[in-house]
Amino acid sequence: MYEYIIEEQMETLINKLKNNQMSNEESNNFVNDYELEDEFSHDTIREIQYNFTEQAKEYLKENHPSKYVIFQDWCVHICTVEFAKKNLKSSRYKVC
Repeated sequence: MYEYIIEEQMETLINKLKNNQMSNEESNNFVNDYELEDEFSHDTIREIQYNFTEQAKEYLKENHPSKYVIFQDWCVHICTVEFAKKNLKSSRYKVC
């Protein structure tokens, strides 16, 4: 039903990583809820975000261990560990 969104977002993440396009100065955002609100309910959007988070976490752990953190709220945020330590006061993120 929404697997194509997760696949597209994973492809974007992988390409950004391969091409060194992940920002070190801010959060890299994926699966923004406002981009999906016209098509899906908020419960479904949260489910999409959760499933993307799980896949992205696995990919990052396998291919870029301990370099990025991930957390979700209105979108899925992926940041460098250094950025998170300097700028994120919350401990709700997970190191990948």
